[in-house]
Amino acid sequence: MDTDDPERLLFVCFPDAGEAAGRYRAWRDPRIAVHVVELPGRGERRGEHPYRDMWLLVESLSAELAGVLAGPHVLFGAGLGALVAYRLAQRRVAAGLGVPRALV
Repeated sequence: MDTDDPERLLFVCFPDAGEAAGRYRAWRDPRIAVHVVELPGRGERRGEHPYRDMWLLVESLSAELAGVLAGPHVLFGAGLGALVAYRLAQRRVAAGLGVPRALV
């Protein structure tokens, strides 16, 4: 994660089902910071049991990413990752925790 520069917009990326986070780690641009969410059961977290309930996953991610999502950010998802990003945005808005600048 490269989120130390407040001048750069933070992209929080959610990979597709079965895809590891490595794809997005190669995204480098001086205008953005990238944080890739590695879901349980994938990539570096393959030893963890994957969630089978979307709402439980979203609750867990909301707590896990609270510090990351404290400032301006964009949620980006591919395939199932797009649904996870959308549900996370819904959860955070309903809880009054802020709105992403964009949901892609």
